[in-house]
Amino acid sequence: MIKKESLKYNYNWSPTGIPGNDGNTNVSNGHDVLTFINWFFKEHGLMSLHNVERIEWLIQKAPQNYRSKNELCSYVRKNWDRFPEDMSKKLVGKSIERVGEML
Repeated sequence: MIKKESLKYNYNWSPTGIPGNDGNTNVSNGHDVLTFINWFFKEHGLMSLHNVERIEWLIQKAPQNYRSKNELCSYVRKNWDRFPEDMSKKLVGKSIERVGEML
């Protein structure tokens, strides 16, 4: 199970520690992102931290109207190979608002 310390982007963390319950993933909410990543890892048998960086980057790059689990899952699978290999160095400590500026 991936923990919040493994994430590279800065997120909002609700004090309750509970993700939203509307079925969508709010990409600025750390609990929502962790829930999606852990679900995706379980479904696809992934385990490495490099894959955490990859999926986190892809979630942030997804079109803003893609928020359901199915939409995000489809986007991540379709774009899996787009992750730049040197991206992990660029992500450390970056806020989600700056993603577009980096690429």
